[in-house]
Amino acid sequence: EVSPMPKSVLAVACMGEGVSTPWAYGKLDELHGGFADAAEADARPDVILSALQKGDFDTACDHFYNIFEEVVPTVQPYVDRLKATMERHGAMRAMMSGSGPSVFGVFRSVEAASAAVEELCAMGASAFVCHPTAKY
Repeated sequence: EVSPMPKSVLAVACMGEGVSTPWAYGKLDELHGGFADAAEADARPDVILSALQKGDFDTACDHFYNIFEEVVPTVQPYVDRLKATMERHGAMRAMMSGSGPSVFGVFRSVEAASAAVEELCAMGASAFVCHPTAKY
């Protein structure tokens, strides 16, 4: 069971075109040799879950990752621009959602997320401030 997301604010932005998810998986297979030499399991999911259970959102955010970021920004450079803008405005973590084209940033305040959204919109992105909910 995953603990509810701690109180935070998200900025979500889309810009440019997404990529084909099969293309992205294919590029990852090329990059990692088909994952034939898979090492031991990645510990990050366990670290994230444990941190969330302890209410340590900073550590959880530090370990968020998206393997598609290894390949998608090479053909869609908007991903890095959106992430950098969110980080400049104080995002605890900014990263691509799935294989794109959406990018999200986790913020501590509505003011910081709103400032990021304002700049993202000025860049031509569709961007919104969002509030996670613990209700399912």
